Amino acid sequence: MADARVLAPVRVVFARVVKPAQLVARRILSTTIDRRLGVVTTDERVARDLGLDIGLFRRTWRSLGWLGTWRLLRKLEFTADDVLLDIGCGAGRVVVGAMGRPLGRIIGIEIDEAFAGLAARNVSARRRPRSSAEIVLADATQYEIPTDVTMVYLYNPFRGPLFEQTLERIRASHAANPRRMRFVYANPVEHDMVLATNAFDLVDGFLLAWRPGRAWSRTQRINVYQVG
Repeated sequence: MADARVLAPVRVVFARVVKPAQLVARRILSTTIDRRLGVVTTDERVARDLGLDIGLFRRTWRSLGWLGTWRLLRKLEFTADDVLLDIGCGAGRVVVGAMGRPLGRIIGIEIDEAFAGLAARNVSARRRPRSSAEIVLADATQYEIPTDVTMVYLYNPFRGPLFEQTLERIRASHAANPRRMRFVYANPVEHDMVLATNAFDLVDGFLLAWRPGRAWSRTQRINVYQVG
């Protein structure tokens, strides 16, 4: 209770003062990086281009910011033998970010046709890529994960039965070709479900940025599990 009373005014100040300033800074930084790479991933621009309300977009489809994306990619320490799968890739920010690193290949899957189309355009337009990437229009619960994928990334695009079916797809891919395979789960709201399968071992976890309170802080958390 004491912690909650202390955090309450901190959350208010953060929400009313710090967060709006961060959104402005994020938009400026995202626009600058997008222009440098030749892509379109900034929240406001994506929402406008797809005819979506920006408030709804931030609550429903928002991706990691560019700073968070760079921190994530540095932390994961890819090699040229790694194959990355981004489930629910949206406009493709993590995909085009990963294209700047020497991976075997990169796959982004997205169920929404408009987002998949934008992600595909971003992949084609990405300047100075070091790795190839493709965008697949697919339902994650039905998609057969290639047996050479070594890392699956997911930024909490769904929960419950859909998430459970996606975990089964990951397990099936690993069972078809046992290998070193990692599952990278951002904003891990279904962490308990992951562990309950007894097929994923938590091997690492880190925060991309500080937020006041457990629930808000979780949105910045990345869990890394070993499959098998």
